[in-house]
Amino acid sequence: METPSSLPKEQESGPIEYKLLIRPLSEQRMERLASQMQYRLNEGNGEAIYEIGVEDNGALVGLPLSELEASLHNLELIAQKVKAVPTLIRKTEVKKGQYTAEVLIRRVPTTQPPIEITVSLAGNVDSGKSTMLGCLITGQLDDGQGRTREFVFNHPHESATGRTSSIATKILGFDAHGNVTNYSNPELPPRMPHEILEHSAKLIRFVDLAGHEKYLKTTIYGITGNFCDYMAVVIGANAGILPMTREHLGLALALRIPFFIVVSKIDMTPHLVPRVMNSIKQLLKGVGVSKIPLVVKNIDDVSVAARRIPNGRVVPIFKISFVTGENVDLLKTFLNLLPPRYEWKNRQSADFLLYVQEIFPNVPGAGLVVSGVVESGMVKEGELVKIGPTRDGFFVPVKVKSIHYKRVPVHSAFAGQYITLALAFPKKYRRFKIRKGHVLTSKSTPKASWRFKAEVFVLHHPSTIKNGYNSMVHCKTIRQQAVIELPSSTFLRTGSRAICQFRFLFHPEHLQPGQKFVFRDGRTKGLGTVLEVE
Repeated sequence: METPSSLPKEQESGPIEYKLLIRPLSEQRMERLASQMQYRLNEGNGEAIYEIGVEDNGALVGLPLSELEASLHNLELIAQKVKAVPTLIRKTEVKKGQYTAEVLIRRVPTTQPPIEITVSLAGNVDSGKSTMLGCLITGQLDDGQGRTREFVFNHPHESATGRTSSIATKILGFDAHGNVTNYSNPELPPRMPHEILEHSAKLIRFVDLAGHEKYLKTTIYGITGNFCDYMAVVIGANAGILPMTREHLGLALALRIPFFIVVSKIDMTPHLVPRVMNSIKQLLKGVGVSKIPLVVKNIDDVSVAARRIPNGRVVPIFKISFVTGENVDLLKTFLNLLPPRYEWKNRQSADFLLYVQEIFPNVPGAGLVVSGVVESGMVKEGELVKIGPTRDGFFVPVKVKSIHYKRVPVHSAFAGQYITLALAFPKKYRRFKIRKGHVLTSKSTPKASWRFKAEVFVLHHPSTIKNGYNSMVHCKTIRQQAVIELPSSTFLRTGSRAICQFRFLFHPEHLQPGQKFVFRDGRTKGLGTVLEVE
């Protein structure tokens, strides 16, 4: 990739700072630059990017090596002041004898939780998703027979068939310097989650999804039930783009989730890789997608890809073999540099809200345990919250006995964290049955709705949708059939936009205006946004 002549103009907000030169520091200037770095770190939820040798307008001026090294040394002194660590990402010669440097600044792990980013893994069955994840979290290369994916599977039948049928969640940790914390030595067993948490400044939470068509509803549940910052679409070089690949790409586009593509198994069929790459580029540039493909070949491409992926316009493409290890390090570096997309700190002052994702009815020593992502607010151990709604629209009081984050007991949890909670019901409610899609909330008067009004867009339908059409609605962890209510003279077809009513068939749900949902009958049919709840 060619070196650009300039960067975008520096923004007053955000985690990116430009510096042409950092001169020797007086006490007063040190304090001012430390405050500035603190601000950039807060904007990036604990990490920031510094561009050295760059003017505020983005011009890549460059510095002689001696001045660049002095600036990097002074930057390290500033970082120490705010208890952060600088890591050089790349050094680039912009013109003869003039260099720029890109530096990652990351806070040293403290009692505060690490930066957390969620990446969902999608793609057709047998594309190599679980093998990729197993390789990343263990540091071991695959043997070509799926050895590393055994670290990911949840059930014996998955190991027997080699195919994921459930949602698996694994974490990949990075320390302040960008080193993987899942293992101290790839030859030894991976560290336990609480050990990874202890050593990490940043966590990538992977959600491994099923690729087979018959598990599509589970895949959609995994995407809508987690706040996915990004999606990784894995395409096997031996098979290329298949129908389910298009289905998963369609979900990412519909839900506006930035995604990157991993072309796996390039060692298996190297002669097919150019053809697969061309088909991917054509798909990304096609009508209705309109993305810019960026093939990642070196560390410069990694830096550009990590910076541009959040806007959703650029799609990084990695060509990787998890057997030979080709380009695996580039993928790890990219994951280390991925910036968070959600401003969780802005949600912490709201009421506590969590959509129940998993239920464990009889955990030894704990009893009933549920898990999910804290959507807003915070929850404390011993706090009394409400759960529901019941079929009659009521919310039942329940006590939070204990909270675990990454299998580590904590006294409180905040917005953005995936947690498990042990619950205790008052005696008269002990027969209450929890289901996926229930919410835990601290709201004084939470609302249960049988109906809601939504703006919908039909992505695909072979014929027409009319009044009384029955579809499956996926919103957060809610998964329930609903009837679409339209005027008798109104019909919806592929590409139609309309405002219509949905009526749940079996029980009310807790919905909020602004929430996005997918409705389908078989394969994905449409996308909607909740406007009003009744």
